[in-house]
Amino acid sequence: MAESRVKERERVFRLLFSAEFQKGTSPEELLESFLEAEELAGVSDYVRDTFFGAHAFSEESLSLAVAASRGWTAERMSPAMRALLKLALYEILKTEIATSIAVNEAVELCKRYEDARGAKFLNGILGTVSRNHMENKSEEA
Repeated sequence: MAESRVKERERVFRLLFSAEFQKGTSPEELLESFLEAEELAGVSDYVRDTFFGAHAFSEESLSLAVAASRGWTAERMSPAMRALLKLALYEILKTEIATSIAVNEAVELCKRYEDARGAKFLNGILGTVSRNHMENKSEEA
């Protein structure tokens, strides 16, 4: 039976979170370690593609998040917050996933792994980046 997208998204978050502590490790090695630790034979294409995509987009997503956060630096954000931002901003800016779904799922994950204040902070950043992205798209059209 296929895993729900919510569970898959949480797996991607956990992979991105572990990458926060293993900076010199390749995404492929991170995925292999994750599979071993979780005793999994494999992951879905969504998990693999989203993890690799979000990992590759990390610097740009954090740059956008810092610009939208009013005075915060990426280093000041917790590893969990950085992982959530990478996941959500990748989904919002680089995939066909609806922005509202990406934001809502990231906020729900944040409530589980951070706290209510973190969820509000995340929601604010994602809202700002999403609006800016939509404005830029409409200007290009």
